[in-house]
Amino acid sequence: RVAILSGDRESKVASIAAQLGLKRDDWAATLTPEQKSEWLAANTRHDALFIGDGANDSLAFDAALAAGSPV
Repeated sequence: RVAILSGDRESKVASIAAQLGLKRDDWAATLTPEQKSEWLAANTRHDALFIGDGANDSLAFDAALAAGSPV
């Protein structure tokens, strides 16, 4: 499963999700770092790869099995 978990505004995330062909249930916008981590805990078997820019993703990095950043 591919999902977008973003702290960005909804219109920006919706545009990217549409380009990727994601359904509405596969993306979320305006999330806090805690909400990203909670989403991973609730929606994965602790086997997720999380890619983030690192700005506010440390909690999600910790919740994922593997993490990366292009930075």
